[in-house]
Amino acid sequence: MVAKERYIQQKSEYIDILNFVNYWIGKKKVLKILVSGPPGIGKSFMVEKIAEELNAFMDEIKGDPGLQREDLEGIPLLRKGESGWKNGVIPRMIERVNQDGIAVLGVHEFNLIRTEIQPTLNQLFDFQSKFTLNSNAGLSFEIEEGKTLVVIATINENIAGVMPIQDSVQSRFDFKIILEYPNERLESEILSMKTKIKVPFAMEICKFAKEQRNGARKGEFTRSISPRELIAFCSTLKVPGISKQTAFEYTIVNKIAEVDGEAILLNEMADNKDLFRTLANVEFEDDPMKPKTTQKVTTTQVQTPAQNDIIDVKTLNRIGESLEVKKGRMYKVNCHPFKVKFEGKEYQVVEKGKWVPEGVWIAKILGNKELELHYKPTNGKKKVEFTKVKFQIA
Repeated sequence: MVAKERYIQQKSEYIDILNFVNYWIGKKKVLKILVSGPPGIGKSFMVEKIAEELNAFMDEIKGDPGLQREDLEGIPLLRKGESGWKNGVIPRMIERVNQDGIAVLGVHEFNLIRTEIQPTLNQLFDFQSKFTLNSNAGLSFEIEEGKTLVVIATINENIAGVMPIQDSVQSRFDFKIILEYPNERLESEILSMKTKIKVPFAMEICKFAKEQRNGARKGEFTRSISPRELIAFCSTLKVPGISKQTAFEYTIVNKIAEVDGEAILLNEMADNKDLFRTLANVEFEDDPMKPKTTQKVTTTQVQTPAQNDIIDVKTLNRIGESLEVKKGRMYKVNCHPFKVKFEGKEYQVVEKGKWVPEGVWIAKILGNKELELHYKPTNGKKKVEFTKVKFQIA
C-alpha cells in the first residue's frame, strides 16, 4: 500500500525507492540510498514511511559532529569483574536483519558526521557486508544470505556547518535522489492536508513562499522558507488572539531573518503580496468557530460519479489518495490511479509484466482499459478476488 502522505515529491521518488528495495530484497545484503534536499521537505518522514510499508524494524543515526566511532561500533563493558561488549547501532542492526530478514537504518543529516568517522560505514557498504569492530578485533558481524539491510541516508547540501562526504563513502551508495521544493499546487494541497487550511488560502501562502525562495536563490535571503515553517505558520493562524502579522513574525520572520535587513525585506514582500489582507478571513476545514455546512453529499455522489464525469485521478495520485471503485462500473479518468480502494481494501497499481512483491494486494494493469485486483500470496499462486475494473482514459 502506498503511504497516505507521500509528502513532498514532484516525481515518483518514493515509489522508485520502494520498487528498487522490493526488487533487491533477499538478493543484496545491503541497499544504500542517498536522499538530498533542502531542510523541512520531509526526507526523514519519507524514510519512516518506507520502513512502515516494508513492515520493517527501523533504527536511526542522527548526524552530528560529536558522533564517535564507538556510537556506531559499540563500547566495552565491565560487569561483575568480567569484560564484555555493548553493541553500537551497526552491530544491532545486523543482528536485527538476521533475525527479521529485513530492517531499515536511517542516517539523518549524514553530512554532519565528521569526515574521519564516515568511512566506518564502508565495510558495511561493501559487497561482503561484514562488519569487524576496530575497537575489538576479535568480534565481527555479517549479514546472512537472503537477508537485506536498507540504509537510507539524508543530507542537506549547501548550508552552513555540513561536512564534505568522502568520495570513498559516496561512491558506495547505489544511487542518489535529489528532492526539490514542490510546485505551488502540490504544496498547497500538502498544507491543507496537514493543517486543514482551505486550499485557496494555502495557495496564496505558497505563492509568497515561491517568491521568497526565488529571492534566496538570488542571494537576497540567507535561506529559503521550508514547508515545515509554512505548516507552522498555518497552524498558528488558527490560534485565537494571535494576529496574522504576529503569526508571520513568530513562525517565519524570526526564523528566516538571519542577517540585518532580511526581516524588513520579508515584511515588505508580504505587504507587496497583500498577504495579510488575503488572510484576513482565512478559513480552515475543521474550524469550530465556522458554522458547519448543511449541504448533504450522498455516498452515491461520492463513490459513483456520473458516467460522463471525468475523475481527477492526477490530483489523487499527487496527494497519495486512492480511487474508490465498484464492481461492474466503467470509470472515466484522466490517468491511471496509483492505487485503488475496493470494499475498504487498498490495492497498489502496477503495470503489466512488472515485478510484484509477494504477500501484497495489487491492481494490475491488463491494458489501457482494465485493472485486475488480486492478492499474490507467498506461494506465488495468484488469487483473483473479483472481476476486472474497467477504465476509460479521457
